[in-house]
Amino acid sequence: MKWFLVLISMQLYSDGSAEHFVLTDPTFESLGQCQSEAVINKLYVEQLAKREFGGPANIYCFEEQSLIAYFQQNGVSEPKPTTKKQEISY
Repeated sequence: MKWFLVLISMQLYSDGSAEHFVLTDPTFESLGQCQSEAVINKLYVEQLAKREFGGPANIYCFEEQSLIAYFQQNGVSEPKPTTKKQEISY
């Protein structure tokens, strides 16, 4: 299984939706590994949320198929294309 670290802005739009940021590099082999990396890199993840959203974010780990289903069910707009990668450094 492939797991992703996902940031969801705590700042909501008037319709209740929020900005999402999915880190695609690295991906993780297990929920435990994803959660551990989120804790180990907490400061970086918080800085990333502030840079991308202008404020704090909730941090989640999603399994790939669950993430796809989540976006299919909850998506309100197409994702914005990005040309830069956001990586967690080890």
